[in-house]
Amino acid sequence: MAKRWVRYVMPVMVEVDCDDDKVTGMVTLPEEVREVRDDMGHFLIYDEKFVRRDSDGQPQVHAFCVLGGNHAGSTRSSALAVR
Repeated sequence: MAKRWVRYVMPVMVEVDCDDDKVTGMVTLPEEVREVRDDMGHFLIYDEKFVRRDSDGQPQVHAFCVLGGNHAGSTRSSALAVR
C-alpha cells in the first residue's frame, strides 16, 4: 500500500519571557491549518522517505480530502501546550 505525506502549515503562538529571553509557552492553532503549495500552485507531496512526488495522483487527492475541514481530528496534529 503506497502512502504519501501532504504538507500543511499550522500557526504556532509562542509566549516569551522578555526578562529571561526564554520560551515559556507554546500553543498550536489547528483550526487555522492550511495546505502548502509550491510556486506553481501544486500541493507539496512526499513519499514515505520524504522525497517530493508529483501531486497529480489519486493518493494525494485522497489524503487532501480525508483531512478536509476536520484538521483538529487528525491523529498527527493536536493542540500543544508547553509550560
